Amino acid sequence: MKDESIFPPKCCSQVIPMDTTNVFITEELLAEYENKREEFATEKRTYCSDRACSAFIPTRSIDDGIGRCTHCEKKTCLNCLSEAHEGTCTDDPESQRVIHLAEEMGWQRCEQCKNIIELEHGCFHMSCRCKYEFCYRCGKQWKTCGCPQWDEEQLMARRAAANAAAPAPAPAAAQRRPCRHRDYVRFNRERREASFAFHVSRDADARCESEVEVGLAL
Repeated sequence: MKDESIFPPKCCSQVIPMDTTNVFITEELLAEYENKREEFATEKRTYCSDRACSAFIPTRSIDDGIGRCTHCEKKTCLNCLSEAHEGTCTDDPESQRVIHLAEEMGWQRCEQCKNIIELEHGCFHMSCRCKYEFCYRCGKQWKTCGCPQWDEEQLMARRAAANAAAPAPAPAAAQRRPCRHRDYVRFNRERREASFAFHVSRDADARCESEVEVGLAL
């Protein structure tokens, strides 16, 4: 249930009704399924600011811009996504460093859930895990900008890098000539048998001729 791309569970492209499987799963697993269903159905998601927790905060636990984690009870500011605080919201320094790094590396940020996405290969059409679709080149919602769908040079560079990293093909094994020893032995045996049969036949013919000559002499 951690992979949103295969949620909800399906069989033969059809969603499996949970009421038909309740007798086969535990109450804990069923509760986890319901929590994940609520999380994946939420467009603008908030997660616990405590990195050791990072649990999803449901909308029912959010009040006046502050979300309360149902796991660790810690509060999170929905504006800066750091620990809840008083007064004017100030961005988290660590988050700012990550954002600056993303800008330097050319990574794009989802406008809906604020997740940072890196494009390694493929077109500029991004489908975030929050289901928001946007253009990787400009960050705007998909099909609302005039950017090209892909960068030909980027695709060719990616392919060249993949070809360079691919291992060299192994040299073809030398073709072994079949062993003819058995054929040679069989040939010699057949030749000896033929020679023996020839001599036996010749001796028999010679005896017959001698017997004929003796008969004529008598």
